[in-house]
Amino acid sequence: MDVKLIAATQITLSEQVDVGHFRADLYHRLAVVVLQLPPLRERSDNILALARTLLQQYSAVYGVSRQRLSQAAEA
Repeated sequence: MDVKLIAATQITLSEQVDVGHFRADLYHRLAVVVLQLPPLRERSDNILALARTLLQQYSAVYGVSRQRLSQAAEA
């Protein structure tokens, strides 16, 4: 069986392992590739681009004509 698992958390798991709140063996299985992204509140420039992209993708999935955000929504 070929399984890929993506996990996300708001806490730093390596620190939790150090203090004994998270299992070290499980952490090392999960931590094959670790991507640390700052929260969106620290990357406010990305919010509009992300919203536009998601709107386009969902319009395509649900077969709706291409939608746009209103000026109020973009503000």
